[in-house]
Amino acid sequence: MPRFSSLFTPIRKSLLDRATSALIDPFQPLANPGRPLRLKAPVGLANLAAARNRPDDVLRLATSLADAGLPKAKRPSRPTNVFDSPLETAVCSFQRRNKLKVDGLLTPKGPTNQAINRSIALLQSKRTPAPPLRNLSGAAFAANARLVRAMMGSTEDGILPDLMASDFSANKAGQAKTADFLSQLFARDPERAKVVRAKARGFMTEDETSLLDRLTLQARKADAEALAKAQPPGDPDDDEPDDPEPEDPDEPDEPDEPEDPPKKPEPNCEAEEETVDAAKEDLKNAESHLETTQNEVTKTESGIPRAEGEIEKKEGEIQEGKDAIAETERLIKDADFNAQYSFDKLHRIISRKKSISLRNDLEKQKGILEQVHEEMKALRAELETLKEILPELRKAVEEAKESIEQAQAALEEAKEILEECKNRDG
Repeated sequence: MPRFSSLFTPIRKSLLDRATSALIDPFQPLANPGRPLRLKAPVGLANLAAARNRPDDVLRLATSLADAGLPKAKRPSRPTNVFDSPLETAVCSFQRRNKLKVDGLLTPKGPTNQAINRSIALLQSKRTPAPPLRNLSGAAFAANARLVRAMMGSTEDGILPDLMASDFSANKAGQAKTADFLSQLFARDPERAKVVRAKARGFMTEDETSLLDRLTLQARKADAEALAKAQPPGDPDDDEPDDPEPEDPDEPDEPDEPEDPPKKPEPNCEAEEETVDAAKEDLKNAESHLETTQNEVTKTESGIPRAEGEIEKKEGEIQEGKDAIAETERLIKDADFNAQYSFDKLHRIISRKKSISLRNDLEKQKGILEQVHEEMKALRAELETLKEILPELRKAVEEAKESIEQAQAALEEAKEILEECKNRDG
């Protein structure tokens, strides 16, 4: 009789969300690894007419102050995209340390902007780069990228946290793949990454969760290093050197003359085509999972009557064994009587030998009956397991169908985006 307890493996759910404290926070803010500060518009509070305070500019400035070596005590406690008084104080502190005009105002490529970039470049030349994540293959990185893109079109995690824990506990390659996946997901959706990590920890030991956090942080740092190396040292359409002519530090920053708008790059649809391919692969995987789950349902449904038939057969064997034991006990009693009271001496001798043989047979029959009882017990337990997992399997089928619908919707959306891109090309 085959065992069906393994059928639970593909449909296990995240039932625990264990709040185990980690020694490090894998999603802590990272220092910008040496990328120069490039403002799109002036920022500051001193001259509100000139300052536009674009949120992305302000956030880059707040991070760049740390990269430029401004002491922690003199800068805001955490990067922000709002230019407030603490950030103005930090800018003024930097200007004062570098003997610039202390006005809390920055303009693109102005004296303060250039001083920050020079400090970043100097510190970057002395910094030890973060080590890359070992045991991560290109195929695993690409698979993670496809999965992250697919997750952006859905809010359901399904069995993903369970699969992450299984991959992580399998080998070092699985550990690297899991950490890289969390790093890529955090780059696209930080809150989703935190939720998925918390669910996956429910299936992992404390040592595994601690190792996962360290590897995830290392993966994020390595990704930041790669992004910094890919970033060109200067503006792509700026033929002049980064350092401008020396300016009078007493003069306030003046906005640059408006530059000619850069030429619009020719659109290409490689990313959209890759998204369509990934969506097709996700749909194929979802359909395969549905087929597998439906097969398990079929096996379980057919296994229940088969187990019931085996139980009925064993019940008949048990009854036959009991009847055989009763008959053997009766024959033993007759043989003992003849061995003691028969008038024929030869008959008494034969009866004694027969009694001994029957007693041996009786022990064998009792052993067989006990074995059948054990088999019966195992069959009943197997039947109970099959009845318990059948509803879970049927539920998994419905979830698999929902996953297919989501994958189909994601594929249609990807095709529409690709079509729009091709029309733009035309």
